[in-house]
This record gives sequence, structure tokens and C-alpha cells, in this order.
Amino acid sequence: MKLLPLLPFPGLHESHARSFKVSAGASISLGELTLQYRIEASTPEALSSVILPNPQEKVMRRDELWKETCFEAFIPHLESGSYLEFNGSPSGDWNCYSFREYREGMNPIPVNGASLPKLLSLTKSSKVIEVQWSVPMASLKQGFFALGIGVIELAPLGLTLVLNTPAATTYWALKHDGVKPDFHMRSSFIYDSIRD
Repeated sequence: MKLLPLLPFPGLHESHARSFKVSAGASISLGELTLQYRIEASTPEALSSVILPNPQEKVMRRDELWKETCFEAFIPHLESGSYLEFNGSPSGDWNCYSFREYREGMNPIPVNGASLPKLLSLTKSSKVIEVQWSVPMASLKQGFFALGIGVIELAPLGLTLVLNTPAATTYWALKHDGVKPDFHMRSSFIYDSIRD
């Protein structure tokens, strides 16, 4: 899996964002979409400022995870404007949504049992945080099925991160095209999980 750099939204807390380098990657198999994120800080002090929600013994589906540090992926369908959104918290809590078009028709994806996303690992050293998530293909199929799409044909992904510290919240993506942070813009979905 190749990790590509995520860029902070320009003009927003730029001096603070320079304390970090963020990257992300993905791979797709028959059974799952694996997502990997890496946060590298310039100093141990900078890394210790990152606010990570505490791990939960019993993880749960939860809304508004993006209000804290959150690892995200946008999974578009190749031949339509439909896409899925995954949110993963460092706590292990998660959520998945489907959209018919850009920010339209948002609905939670019905998942259960073996189709639940899972935080595979979260490791932290003095200057690096690495996180890996598994999103079962069964949940992606269910999300597109709920949109009336029977066959998964994936376009390049959007990989994003909300990074929260006491000083600022920064928004990281492969590409930013909007006048404000907007992870839903299709033009920023450029990670080819097969090629990269």
C-alpha cells in the first residue's frame, strides 16, 4: 500500500499545520477496504498536542465524529454521482453513510455482524501516530445497494483527516478545491487504490 501526502487546507492555521506531515493510503481486496493513516510531528511536543479520543471497550456507531480527530474515506461509484463516506475515530467508534449525489440523500449504511468496520491498529511513538482501519466490502455493497446500485465499480477514493489539537483544528485531504474545507468534492477523490 502506497501512502500519499495529505495537504492541510490552505490559509487555515498554516503555521500550526507545518508542525505535521500527514499521509494516507488504501488497498482493496475481495473482502475488505483497508485504510492506513500516518501523522508525523516535527517534535514530540507537537505530537502530544494531538487530541485522540480515548479507546473504548465497547465501540459503537456514532455521529459527528468529525468534530474530533477523525480518519475519513470517501468511496465513489465509478458511473454515477453516488458515494459512501466512512468516519473512524481513534476511540474505535465509527460511522458509514451513503449519498446519492454531492451532499444529497445522506443515510446511514445498514451494517451488522461481520460487515462492521474495525480499527485494526493504532500505534504511537514519540513523533508518529499510525492507524489502520478495515471496512468490509459487505458494508460497501450494502451502502450502494441501498442507493439502488447492484454492482460495485469504484472510482478513485478521497482520503482525509481532521486533526484536532488545543491550538487548532486542521483539515487534510489529497486535494482541496473549495473556498472552505470540503471533503465531499469529487475532484479531490484521486487515490487509485489499484494503481497506488
